Order: sequence, then structure tokens, then C-alpha cells
Amino acid sequence: MNSIKRLFITLSLLWLISTVANAQRQNENWCFGKDAGFSFSTNPPSFFKTDFEAHEGVACVSNRYTGSLLFYTNGTDIYDATHQVMPNGGNINPNSLNTCSQGSIIVPFIYDSTKYYVFTSSRYGSDGMLSYSVVDMTLNNGLGDVVVGQKYIPVDTGFGEPIVISEGCNTYWLVVAKRRTPEFYAYKITPIGIGSNPVISPRGYPNIFPGIGCIKISPDKRKLVISSSLGIDQFVALHDFDNMTGKVSNGSVISNARAGAYSCEFSANSKYLYTGDTICQYDVTLATTIDIINSRRRIADTHRSIAALQLAPDSNIYIARYAGLAGPNSMQQIANSNTAAAALVKNVLVIAPPNDLRLGLPLLVYHAKDSTKNYSSADTSICFEQTLVLRARAGSKYIQWQDGSLKDSFVVSKAGTYWVRAYIGCDFYADTVKVAAIIDTATSLTGKDMCKGDTIQLRPVKNYTSANYLWSNNATTEQIAVTTGGRYWVKVLETCFETTDTIDVNLIDLQVSAGRDTTICIDDTITLNGSMNLPGGYEWSTGSDTSSIRVSVEGSYILRAKYLMCEAFDEIIIAHIPAIDIDLGADTLICTATPFTLPAKVTTDNSTSFRWQDGSIDETFYVDQGGVYEVTLTNQCQTITDSIMVVERSCHFFFPSAFTPNGDGRNDIARVVGDLGALKSYRLRIFNRWGEVVYTTDNPLQGWDGNYKGQKAEVGIYYYLIKFTYNGEEEQMKGDLMLVR
Repeated sequence: MNSIKRLFITLSLLWLISTVANAQRQNENWCFGKDAGFSFSTNPPSFFKTDFEAHEGVACVSNRYTGSLLFYTNGTDIYDATHQVMPNGGNINPNSLNTCSQGSIIVPFIYDSTKYYVFTSSRYGSDGMLSYSVVDMTLNNGLGDVVVGQKYIPVDTGFGEPIVISEGCNTYWLVVAKRRTPEFYAYKITPIGIGSNPVISPRGYPNIFPGIGCIKISPDKRKLVISSSLGIDQFVALHDFDNMTGKVSNGSVISNARAGAYSCEFSANSKYLYTGDTICQYDVTLATTIDIINSRRRIADTHRSIAALQLAPDSNIYIARYAGLAGPNSMQQIANSNTAAAALVKNVLVIAPPNDLRLGLPLLVYHAKDSTKNYSSADTSICFEQTLVLRARAGSKYIQWQDGSLKDSFVVSKAGTYWVRAYIGCDFYADTVKVAAIIDTATSLTGKDMCKGDTIQLRPVKNYTSANYLWSNNATTEQIAVTTGGRYWVKVLETCFETTDTIDVNLIDLQVSAGRDTTICIDDTITLNGSMNLPGGYEWSTGSDTSSIRVSVEGSYILRAKYLMCEAFDEIIIAHIPAIDIDLGADTLICTATPFTLPAKVTTDNSTSFRWQDGSIDETFYVDQGGVYEVTLTNQCQTITDSIMVVERSCHFFFPSAFTPNGDGRNDIARVVGDLGALKSYRLRIFNRWGEVVYTTDNPLQGWDGNYKGQKAEVGIYYYLIKFTYNGEEEQMKGDLMLVR
């Protein structure tokens, strides 16, 4: 009997090669802020003057072959290369108002190099409209113009401000986030237009996205990040992204810190994520969310000044450091952003007045790829000793092997089935390679154990010539699959060698049970009893190695049993009967002769009894006079009661919801009106969208004239809070205030 350790493989591959060469100069110029431009045609990049003003949401595009500027937009108007508004390019989105975070993006048509989509979003506080206009560069003597009838075309409403694009093969995915529901919408753009049926993906976590922040997709198209920067709703969440289907999945919040989350960006190699306004680095290639969170490294603190992060065509990440109208405002850079040694470089470009930086930087413009030619390689057979290196075809991108590794090669050291998936150019290929070995056990009497459910592929070595086979089960095929115990042998004659070999296989059928899923009350405990059919060891997911455990925490408990080299596991789900809760709200005042309906806010649907103080079981109670009102909720685990005191009083004053400080003598001042003589201990404060106090007074006869720090305040939504004493009772009023000029 010959003792031989060799492996034999057969490769059946269809390699697809893209032969299209694409120039990549469409992002050579950036236009942003107040009359500011940034050219990447020089090293380092240099400043040039534009002629527009945009607080956020800018986009621009250059000729992909020459790098010359084509046009740019602030989300409201579109400007040509001479810095003039295109003839039909004004007011492309009346709800943009030049200030939507990541609210504009330019997308080239597929197969038509003269046309572009210009997508825009609507600012926070509006209906959240996503719309687009079409620019044709053959119009306006080659300077381009918006096509008549293709301006401000609605896609849908209810979205946040940020928009992001991912290019594919002859397609794009345009991804936006819903404001009021935890969902992503991905619209597919093809050569025939924009699809009307978006791919809808749940975000998978409860954090509210109010609509201001950013969405970015990693350069390798595998990760998507969303960040929120408004008030108490600040967070950063990381997801998986499928560029083939547009699906967003596996969302996990990696930061809830209220250090600012206005912007974020991936490194050019897709390994690191950077977030702001405090600039932090995360390694997003780590295996678990906990590992990613623990990799957080603080790069710099912008002292809560707003910072827009954007990957540039030179593969560096630039930061628009906006400290406010008082400045100074400068462009910064994250050096070595593809490494763990990334650091902040300040003042890469200082923009001197009257030009200024503002908040936003333009998103990169991508071109959908296409493919033109296919090649195939012939099957091959290889004899080799000990190990074999499998390699993906030269030029492959986004490589993934069967074990999840992403390298361009894979080292084979034992028999098995191996596969690789990758792109070459625009084309996707997937290939499977089966590697089998002559098992060198001779006539071993000790045998070989095999766990039930496993398959041993017995396959002899062969070279490029044909071989003859005879197996112990009379099979004459090249290989057999072993799923049961017994003794097996094979005779083989081929170019590399001639041999006979045998092996004894002992089949082990290990079974385990953790019990049936169940529910318990929150304060109860339960004993979980595990069992297995063979003498072996137990291991619970809690770390216990006994057959039984007592638990009180809800969740998944996994029992793993081990016998020899075999493992089996079973899962049991313990769920808490949810704690019931009911909330009638805080004690309140009602105006005399103004009854209202009192709702009971029940946070669970597991109640078995619901009753008001008068015995009624409706979900609401009609209140027409002062007094104490009470409701009781009961389920199988607990009984709770909540009450509210309602006090009647006369109501004779209010605060406006909007004012127009334009000097026309009408509605120029925002102040309280009504029965002011009864107000005591009065204090009014008005805030902007970033939480800054823009006005305060203790005199109810005075109000805000719409100026802040000696200048006219921005048009938009502000928030007011009034605390006062009325008829001996301390009270407060709060709400939205719209500034309109």
C-alpha cells in the first residue's frame, strides 16, 4: 500500500473581464459655502471663486475626461461654468432654501453623457419632498440648462435631508431615510429612468431620525452609515449594504453621544469610519458591533462647531470647519485616513472674507459602470504536495471566499469545497472548487469518527490525464460522498501515482435538547433542564457547565453538548411578559368651559383589565371639570394605577406661532399678548435649530425683533419657552416660532 499525501482539484471557471477604461475627473472641482471653490487639479488643492451662497447641501460636477467645471447647485438654483444661474435653473426646489444637510446630489445619465439628474431634498420642517430636475449640457450654447418640463419632479415625501448614491453596473441606487418611520428607501436608477417601486429596508433600532444629519455608503459598497445631529436625537448607526439588491440590513447604533453627529465619512479603503463634530475613528471591519464600538479613537474635538466630512478625489478626507458667521472658518484634513494612525491637519485652506466656508461639502459624482467582453478559462487538473494556493483572477474586486475572507488568494491545506465571489469590471462571477484527498489511514483498526450530518468526500489524486477508479461500493466514479459509518477503500491509477487506501468511519449521532420556549413574569425565575443522548459535557451560553440552570433574564439561551469531536446545540427562548405601564400625563390646567378628552397612554397590549375611577373601560375619559382622575391596569403579573389632577382656570393670553420682522409695522415683534397684568415672574427664551439662545427677556411687554448678534436672523423655525406665575401657580408655555421675511 502506497502512503501518499497529495490533493487533487478541478477548476471550472468562467472569468468575466471588463475592458472599458473610464476617466475619473468628474470630481476635480468643488463649489461650496459663500463664493468658494476648491480645485483638485493642483497639489495641494487650490482656491477659486464661485458666485453663489449655500449653507449646506451643495453638489457640483466636472467633465470626467478634462476636469473642467460643468455646473453646480446649492439645492435651490443651478449655476453653469460661468457662475451664472442657468436660464431655467432657478428655484429647482422651493423648500431647499440653500440649507439641507447633504441635500443635493448629481447623477449622470446611463448611456447619455450629456444629461444629468440633479436630486434635491427639502429642509427640516417641510414635507420632506425628494425631487429631481434634468440638466442637458447641449442646451444654452453648451453651458447646459434644465430641460423644460423636467424641473422639480417629485419622487416621494416624508424623507430626511440627506441623499446618497451608490453606483453599480448600468445602475445606481439612490438611498434616503424616512423621518417618521424607521426605514430606508432605495430607488433604482437604470438607463430607462428612476424606478417607482423603492426597496424598503427597516433600520432595526428604535432611535428617531428627525431628518438632519448624513448618510454615506463605503467605497466598497458594503457598509452604510446614518448619523443624526438634531437635539436629543443624536446617534450614529452602521449597517450592511447590498449593492446588488439595494437592501440595507444589520443596523446597529455605535454612538449615542451628544457630541455632534452632523457628518460622517468612510476612508478610501473602506476600513475606517470617521464621525463628527468631535472627530472619531472606528474600525468597521471588526467582527462584532461591540468590537467596532471599542475601536473608537478620538482624532480631534471641533469644540462643537459644525464639521462636514467628505472623501475627495485625491483619497483624502476634508473637513469643513464651520465656527459660525464670526469665523474664522477653514478647511481641514484627516491625514493617513486609511490607517489607525490618522490625525487632523488644520488650515489646509483658509478662506478669507468676503468668501466663506459655511457647512457643507459636495458629495462625489459617480458613473455607472458597463461591461463589453467575456473570457473563459479551460478546466485544469493539478497534482501537488501538502498545500495549494487558490487565486482570484487578476483585476478582481470585492473578493469574498467561503470563510468570509476578502484577500485575493486562499491557501488550501485539506479536502473540502471552496468558492470565491468577486467582480471583474462590472461583471460578477462565482466559482466553486472541490478539493479531495486520498485519506492516508491504511487499514487502521482504530477507525475515524464522523459526526452525523457531516459529509466526507473521498476523492483520489489525479493529474491532467484520465484515471480509473474502483471503490469498495463498486462505484467507478471519481469520488464518493460518505455520510454513514463503515470501511471504505479505493483503487486508483492515474498519471501522478497508483495506490490503494482504506479507512474505517464511525458515525456519531449526538442529540441535545434545552426545552421548549416559554414566558415568565419579570420578577420570576425558571429552571431550564437540558438533556443529551450520549455521555458528554454541557455548556450553556451563560457559562454554566451543568445540565440545568435557573434564569430570570429574558432572551435566548443556548445549550451546547460535546462528545468527542462532535457538537450539537439547541436554543430555548425565555420571554418576559412585558411590564405594563400607563401614563395619564402630568397634572394639567384646563380653561373654564373648555372640556377635553383624557387619553390613557398604555405601553403594552398585554392588559387583562382596564378601568377608570367611575368603572368605565374606554381608552379615553371625557373631562369637563377639575378634579382627580384615576385609571387601573391589570395583567397576570401586576396591577398598576395612575392618576392626574385637573385644575380649571381662565385663559386669556397666547404666544404667536409666526412673525414677519420686515419693518412694515405689522407682526414685526414676537411677544406674548393677552391678560398680561396677571402674569408674574415672567421669563421668555427663544432658541435656534442648534439650541443656541437668540433672545431672552423678563418683561412680558417686550419681544424679539428677529435680530441676533446685530444681524438679521435666518429665516426658519425657532423654539420658544416661557416660564411664569399666573394666579399664584407656576406654569410654562413652549412651542415652534416661524420667522418669515
